Amino acid sequence: RSMDYGKKILMKAMPVANYLGIDQALLTIDPGNKAAIRIAENAGAKLQDELPETDQFPARQRYWLNCT
Repeated sequence: RSMDYGKKILMKAMPVANYLGIDQALLTIDPGNKAAIRIAENAGAKLQDELPETDQFPARQRYWLNCT
């Protein structure tokens, strides 16, 4: 189950980021990736905005995650 692995990876990364002095991390997620969005939101990430697709970049939702 990929959601279980994704959740474990994110939960292990948060204290490492904090140790490195990162208080908040910006997560960018494909709007169609519902599993990744669910993992981020369950970890406490807050949606900032959604960027539309451009000629150079795909659409992305931006989430801020508190790592403290």
